[in-house]
Order: sequence, then C-alpha cells, then structure tokens
Amino acid sequence: MTRVAAIVPAHNEADSIAATVRSLLDQPVIEEVLVVDDGSRDLTAFEARRAGAQVINLLRNRGKGSALEAGFRATGAEFLLLVDADLGGGAGEVARLLPPLFRGEADLVIGRMPPMGGGGFGLVRTAARQGVTRLVGEAPRSVLSGQRAVSRRAMATLLPLAGGFGAEVGMAIDAVRRGLRVKELPVDIFHRPTLRDPAGFIHRARQLRDVASAIWARRSSR
Repeated sequence: MTRVAAIVPAHNEADSIAATVRSLLDQPVIEEVLVVDDGSRDLTAFEARRAGAQVINLLRNRGKGSALEAGFRATGAEFLLLVDADLGGGAGEVARLLPPLFRGEADLVIGRMPPMGGGGFGLVRTAARQGVTRLVGEAPRSVLSGQRAVSRRAMATLLPLAGGFGAEVGMAIDAVRRGLRVKELPVDIFHRPTLRDPAGFIHRARQLRDVASAIWARRSSR
C-alpha cells in the first residue's frame, strides 16, 4: 500500500504545475502525486501528466474542496499531503510536515508559510481566524494555508469538506470539534502573490465568500 501521496488541486495552473509536480516527486518519501485538474481550460492536465503525476480530470470547475475529495477517493495512501498547485520548485518543502504524523504526535499538520507583503490576503485571513476562534475557541495562525499533512483516518473524519476556498477553514473547525490533534510547522514556501488588479480583487472576493460560507454553515450546525 502507498504510504504517502500528495494531492494537488489545480485550476488553470499550466504555467506552474510541472515544477510543482517535479519538486514533489524529488522527495523520496512521496510515493504518489495526484493532480486533480478542476475543469481547467488550459494545459494543466497535459503539463502535470508530462511531469510524472497521475491526473484526475473533473469535467467542470467544482472548487477546491471537491477537488481535494476527488484526490482522496483516488488514493489509498496512509498519509496525505495537500499541496497548492502554484508552489513551483518549492513544493517539496511540504514533506517537512510528515514526521509528526509518522511519530503519532498529530493527526493534521498545517504548514505555516512566511509572511508576504502586498498580497491583500490580510482581510480574508483575519475574517477566517476570527470566525474559527468564535466557533471553537482557537484558530491556527495559518488557518488559510493549503499546505497540509493529514492521516487518512483523520481526513475521512473531516469529509465532506467545505466548498471552494472554504476547505481549509472548514477543516480547522471540524478538526477541533472531532478531537483531532493539530500542529503547525514553518515551511519555506512562497505563493505566487495575488495582484491588486480586477482579477485579483475578484479572487479575494471569492475567497471571502467561501470562507464566510464555511463558517456560517458550521455556526448553524453547532
């Protein structure tokens, strides 16, 4: 049985996905890389497959939460790495999140990425942390980080995931409610920044919408 698999949800990431896949495959501990092509209109699937990943094709864009679930169903790995598609050559750094799982010290390990200036992420992050704290009394510092390591057993208890960009926030709330042990570790990884242009503002608005939806749904289910 595969011990470690990386699940990479990807939507229109043809420019970065190959470097991300290669960086993950360079880590001996990662035995399988699954890219879930979430209805991309570019060559994401082609580039991912050419770089050595297994590719799961979703015919329409279903959002990050659904893409992660599709990856989970496609592998029987004991431990999972959840990895954003735009990390490029630094993606292999996520392997540093695995040891606490191997040692039985945690069920979910969140990668704490270096702070970035000028990306406009602060509003969404602040809203997410405040919402999570109100519901469960605590929130990871990197509550929105998409870089995570999780045991298969723990992941199964977290399904179904919140929709779209609310997946990470939903996991943070549900992990506490279900008694999972959550740990954060620093990782030396940098995202491609979200620009301050119309596309960037639309992206942040969608993030905020999905985060608010995930929090509201869990507020209603207390």
